[in-house]
Amino acid sequence: MKKRPRVRRLIYVFDKKTEKFVCSYELANFNLKEVQTLFNQKSEAPMYYAYKITEKEASYFRKKYGRRFHFRKREYFLDTRKY
Repeated sequence: MKKRPRVRRLIYVFDKKTEKFVCSYELANFNLKEVQTLFNQKSEAPMYYAYKITEKEASYFRKKYGRRFHFRKREYFLDTRKY
């Protein structure tokens, strides 16, 4: 049986003007099915790529993780790191 890679889900934050990395937040208790629905992904999609978080998706992360978003100054991406 093939082992699935262990992954960490994170939100990466970048400055809109400079495009420089600002910080990242790890998402504990990540629910893949909820996020697949949020980003209109098929249930088979492991979502290992970077997904831009817009104001539409931000409300989910705000409610579930208490994260604040500042879209005028920052850009946000959901990403995965395998380990």
